[in-house]
Amino acid sequence: MWEKLYELGQNLNRPWLILSNFNGVRSPDEKLGVTPTWYELKDFTDCCLCLGLQDAPSSGCFYTWYSNNESNPVWCKLDRVLMNNEWLEAGLHCNTHFPPPGCLFDHSPDIVSILDPSVPKPKPF
Repeated sequence: MWEKLYELGQNLNRPWLILSNFNGVRSPDEKLGVTPTWYELKDFTDCCLCLGLQDAPSSGCFYTWYSNNESNPVWCKLDRVLMNNEWLEAGLHCNTHFPPPGCLFDHSPDIVSILDPSVPKPKPF
């Protein structure tokens, strides 16, 4: 997966963002219940560093996936929205909200709001 993302990102020289269940974590605090191994972290982290990707601002659930295993529960931040440096340099903004997973899914949905910086904000009284 990381090779495809790297290839895609290298060919885009404009602002972009991507949202997905990346099925990987970038730091040990993003996995609770089991300690991630170094190779779980390395490829995803290296890909993000090479492409200049960072997490979009988010609210709601930090852990976006739950194992549904009561005897050995695991929580992970697998779902995320990543934006590239060009997105930030262009002055573009977005916010992400991760509500709790529903009864049919073990992942939190991603609700992304892309904000238009050219629209003036209402002025206070």
